[in-house]
Amino acid sequence: MDCVRTECINDDGEMRHKIVDIIGKENSLGVENLRGSGMIAGETSLAYNVIPTISLVTCRAVGIGAYLVRLGSRVIQVENSHIILTGAGALNKVLGREVYNGNNQLGGTQIMFNNGVTHDIVKDDFDGCLLILRWLSYMPETMLHLPPVLPGLYDPIDRTIDFVPTSTPYDPRHMIQGRQLASPQQNFGQIDSNISMTASFQSGFFDRDSFVEIMKGWAKTVVCGRARLGGIPMGVIAVETRTV
Repeated sequence: MDCVRTECINDDGEMRHKIVDIIGKENSLGVENLRGSGMIAGETSLAYNVIPTISLVTCRAVGIGAYLVRLGSRVIQVENSHIILTGAGALNKVLGREVYNGNNQLGGTQIMFNNGVTHDIVKDDFDGCLLILRWLSYMPETMLHLPPVLPGLYDPIDRTIDFVPTSTPYDPRHMIQGRQLASPQQNFGQIDSNISMTASFQSGFFDRDSFVEIMKGWAKTVVCGRARLGGIPMGVIAVETRTV
């Protein structure tokens, strides 16, 4: 049985087969497609323990697509995208009444980000690709490799940590990544009374601007992510002691 329809094309002197149809009007190929979906799911599960597996949901992940998204180690969801097994229209038909107004109520960012499925939300596809590249910069090529170290792009290892935890409740992220003070400090030691912008930042434990938090919407009493210390990627787990 013909599983696909192709046309032969010339690609710089090489003959290739361009896929035209997979599911035709005459021959239903549902079983073959499910077999392919199962194969993709199996390969994704195996890859989970070998290499970084990251999914970027740009529009809608439905059915097997939703399963594949969750089989990976990281999930990024673009605003107004959905991760659903079945659409709102089909569920309303089964229930016999209009329970759901749209797919956003089933698998929108406000659902998946808060239940731990989605690790982070981005504004558009471009920001999603940038976040993927940033995450990959902290991860080893495979589980057998060491995490990548960025030479020269880190804070001095003998620097002073400016932020000091207080006896009152404070944001644990300030200890991790430092914080920008509300206003810059004025340097009165100079004649021209210049404003010192560097003094307005209190450094934290890890390198400045290296902390990437994940899963902010789920388990809010725990702060976790990746950061660098002397350029070396590390995992970060901190406790949120404030009331959330």
